[in-house]
Amino acid sequence: MRRLAIFLVTVLVMVMSTGLAYSETVLKVTLPKSYEAVFTELAQNFLKDEGIKIRMTSTCSGKAAKEVKDYGMYIDLVISADYTIIDEELIGNKFADWNMLFAKNEMVLGYTNKSKHGKSITASNWAKTVSKKGVKFALSAAGDEPCGYRAMLVLQLAEKYYNMPGFAKGIVDKALYEKKSDIDVVKDLTSNKVDYIVTYKSYAIEHGLKYLELPKEINLFSARYADIRKDVAVDFKMKGMDKAKFDASCIYYSMTIPSTVQHRPEAVKLVKYLKSDAAAKVMEKHGFFIICSPMVTGSVDKLDKPLRAGTVHATRLN
Repeated sequence: MRRLAIFLVTVLVMVMSTGLAYSETVLKVTLPKSYEAVFTELAQNFLKDEGIKIRMTSTCSGKAAKEVKDYGMYIDLVISADYTIIDEELIGNKFADWNMLFAKNEMVLGYTNKSKHGKSITASNWAKTVSKKGVKFALSAAGDEPCGYRAMLVLQLAEKYYNMPGFAKGIVDKALYEKKSDIDVVKDLTSNKVDYIVTYKSYAIEHGLKYLELPKEINLFSARYADIRKDVAVDFKMKGMDKAKFDASCIYYSMTIPSTVQHRPEAVKLVKYLKSDAAAKVMEKHGFFIICSPMVTGSVDKLDKPLRAGTVHATRLN
């Protein structure tokens, strides 16, 4: 009987220990749709390593900023596909102190085995190919996510780069455009409703699309070509934002801990993990390019001490 009692106590302690392996803290994170797939994997790894659960909300970057600055909604970490949204909407309105740029993406031309002229398309003829009669093209809603307006920026840059007056307007006019999300447009492509889309490289890899890498002058990846992009912009109203003009700047993913944070120590741990080599390997697998030394805008002196190692102050971004 005594042995049975000891055994039961031992089992109870083991069960209690297992239950205490995870923190009761649940971090609330908002992120763009384009970062949802990779973050799901990262969150699982973070839970395994740190015992901290994450409740993530995939929403447009502008709406996430509005929830913080207009409604005071508590959010522990905001991740954006456009660093300027955090800079202007949160830091600019004193709802965040710093903004860490940690990853990059690029725009590509996505297509499938069934896309018209797909076997003959190249980096030099793609603009003429998608302009052909009978070729179907799709665009996502520019006011919902950065991918939408970036696709439009790429079309404008292509018009300039290939010296094809009227190209961008012609594609927009013929495009299947029903205020759809980025993912909806990808689904239109994979279901053969359209032949081509301009999308993120990460989307192309995650959804198994065939894709054509675009010239560096127009794919929004390299700051080296800022002079070519400087006069290109799109005007529209993005959800949750006062900003109505978006320039053809490089694609930087960034994150900040806003002033409405409820669990700052745990949020700092998450940011530290997202800038780690382990997280980098996961992101690279999904098609993201990792910034080895994350760049920080805003008040660098207010960056949490555990996050300062390996970061640099971003003085100029294009």
